[in-house]
This record gives sequence, structure tokens and C-alpha cells, in this order.
Amino acid sequence: MMMNETLQASPLPPGLYIVATPIGHRRDISLRALDVLSSVDMIVCENKKHSHKLLDCYHIRKPLHTYHDHTSQAMRLRLIEAVLSGKRVALISSAGMPLISDPGYKLVRTFYEHQLFVTLVPGPSASLSALVLSGLPTDRFFFQGFLPLKGWRRVLDELKPLQATLVFFASVPRLVGTLTKLYNVLGERSFVVVRELTKVFETRFEGTLSPSPTLPSELKGELVVLVAGREEQEKKAMDAQAMDDLLKTAITTMSLRDAVREVCDVTGAPRDVVYKKALTLRKAT
Repeated sequence: MMMNETLQASPLPPGLYIVATPIGHRRDISLRALDVLSSVDMIVCENKKHSHKLLDCYHIRKPLHTYHDHTSQAMRLRLIEAVLSGKRVALISSAGMPLISDPGYKLVRTFYEHQLFVTLVPGPSASLSALVLSGLPTDRFFFQGFLPLKGWRRVLDELKPLQATLVFFASVPRLVGTLTKLYNVLGERSFVVVRELTKVFETRFEGTLSPSPTLPSELKGELVVLVAGREEQEKKAMDAQAMDDLLKTAITTMSLRDAVREVCDVTGAPRDVVYKKALTLRKAT
């Protein structure tokens, strides 16, 4: 027998309620999320204008406060004081699951440090939704989010040996640059880009990482980029003596940095392991 459930505010204990919101289609919000948002005393969000649009759709009128992780500790303590006085606070992001490439970690940490109640109202996640749609292996994956503007090569060097689907976020202006960086470190691998998830113009396209990736002519919105993990046979590292021989040759013909990178590319061995071995060999020569 099916039961009709009506949306109604229910008593909630004081605390922090982390609430997932739709990543595109507004009807993807859960009944429980609407119930909680209708019941709390205030809502902290990343972008007031964006959040107002969602809340207005469901006639939810609550005080909105902007929050970012670079917000001062004083702001976090004000929210702590509000809960200590009996208030209920909801944390939402502009889209999807809060804290996943979005603000909130420091706020949650502060609540735990004060031994206050924290709970989650789960819901949509762009990274998981794109992974399901990608057609790439889903049994193991690593979520990176946006590549940093500085230190991106170090990040990709760490991800290169993983035998898991890699999940990145990218904006349209940075997509070509991101794919090029991925190729420069990861080499030729299958990739998938998913955009406008759950919206009318939801699109998925795939290809192979290359120096000049071929992309659709018109792209809008936030993108999720997924890259195939390293194949098992590529992951196998060479034995110690073979690595020593390769390093000995490399450090005599190129700089230490380039030699380490070359051996990492060939063997798939972790950079810190190869670097330590290279330093030892150079001192011995």
C-alpha cells in the first residue's frame, strides 16, 4: 500500500544540518530536505542570490547568511553561539552536496570541536552522477575536483599510478587547458566529459587524451571530466635492479628532475621513491 506523504515542518534539535540541493533539475530535491529547510531557524549558503531562487520555488523564507571557508573564525563562532542558544542551522551549497569542492569543512570541524549536533540530509552529487553516466569503471574511483592552477603537475604525478577512474571538475574556459595537462602527465587515456547534468541539454562526450583534444563547438555550464585509471599491466613497477639501471642512464644524460620524471613515466613508480633512489645513485657516482 502506498502512503501519501505531506510536506510539514517537524521539530528538530538544535544543531547543524548539512543539506544537499539539486545539481540542475530542481525537482531532484528530497522531501526531507524541504522539511529540514522549512524547519531550521537560519540557512548558511555559498551564494544568496542562487539559493534564493531554489528556496523561492518552495516558498521557504528563512534568514540567509553567506558562508565560505575563508570566512573568519568569528563567523563560525557566531553560528556556534546560535546553536548553543537553541537555533537550528542549515548549510547548503549552490548545487549538490555541501563540502564536496564547496565550503563547509571548517564549519563542520568547529561544530565537532564544540561537541554539537551535526547531521546530513543526503542528495544529489555531480561527481557521483557523472561517474554513473560515464561508462568508465565505477568499482574504484578517485575524486580530485578542480586541478590547482599551481602545482597541478605534482597532483597528477600522484594520481598517475592509480588503477581507478579519476574524477575532475572543470569550467568551460579551462577545459582545453585541463585536458592538455591531463595528457601531458597521464598520456593517452580514455576520457569522458559530462555537462549540464539533469538539465534539458545534458550532454556526454568521450575521447582519448591528446595534445589537441577535439571538443564540441558549444559548451556551457560546469563540467565533470572523468579519466580512465591506469591499466593493471601498466601499473607493474620494474624490479629494483632494472630501475637502478634506468636511473643510472638517465641521470648521466639529463637533469635530476628530468631523469626522475622520465623514470616515473616509464615504470609507473611513485615519484618520491624514484627521487630518493636517484639521489642515492648520484651520490654514489
